[in-house]
Amino acid sequence: MNLISLKGNCQYNLVPNPSFELFTNCPTSYGQIAFASYWTKPVTNVSPEFLHGCGPIWAGVPQNSMGFQHARTGLGYGGVCNSIYNSTNPNQTYREYIQTELIDSLIPGVEYTISFYVSAGDSCGRHTNNFGAYFSNIEIDTIIYPHSNLSFQPS
Repeated sequence: MNLISLKGNCQYNLVPNPSFELFTNCPTSYGQIAFASYWTKPVTNVSPEFLHGCGPIWAGVPQNSMGFQHARTGLGYGGVCNSIYNSTNPNQTYREYIQTELIDSLIPGVEYTISFYVSAGDSCGRHTNNFGAYFSNIEIDTIIYPHSNLSFQPS
């Protein structure tokens, strides 16, 4: 008789459409994150990208207006700028954000791991090493945050 002991770690992705493969329309221009199923933007005055292999060269994958980057999996990814120059007010910059509702609620006391992959765009003039994620019980609404940099602390 043989006995085998296995330690199992359940891995269940709570993020819907994590590879941006589900979409309502192929991207045709900039700022079309809403074409990626389940993804939205919490701030109205910016235009985060949905980039996909079905899109034209400026919104495609692997080549797009930000540079050249293959998708980690599949044919799509999201794009955000961490600092956008404001020509109207040079002392103020804007940031882009994307958000999605998790598939299930987080359970208090349970440890979760979040990871995502970041690649600086070839044409970006500014980069950061401070990407983060913020968890909220409510959607961050563009009506409440129409023209601002969000001040939430990453979770």
